Amino acid sequence: MVEKTALSRKIDSRLRSLRSLFEALTWYAEHYGASSDGHATRDANIEGLRYEWQDTLDRLDGLHAWYLAGQLSPEQAAQYRQLLVLLAEQSPEIRQLGLKMPSEALLASLDRTAALGS
Repeated sequence: MVEKTALSRKIDSRLRSLRSLFEALTWYAEHYGASSDGHATRDANIEGLRYEWQDTLDRLDGLHAWYLAGQLSPEQAAQYRQLLVLLAEQSPEIRQLGLKMPSEALLASLDRTAALGS
């Protein structure tokens, strides 16, 4: 039971941190997105975001694996699906910032989530 509780707390934390970063992408795109020459601004903040983004994708892949394995509570699963919707909505900003897109498995989930309208 302790192990389940620890995992549940880890999932909650990951959901919050990923949501926060996904919501911040709009701000980053407005401040550091591609300029008129098509190149993203070079700045320490955006460079830091690019390094952090790879870790974000890794954490998202881990959360996706837990979701597929049924390890999320119904509430966490609903939050995860909302997170996928937010990620899909942020795709233009991700591209504008020159960040790597999520894995193929996650992109397929984004397509399914968008098709379901959830």
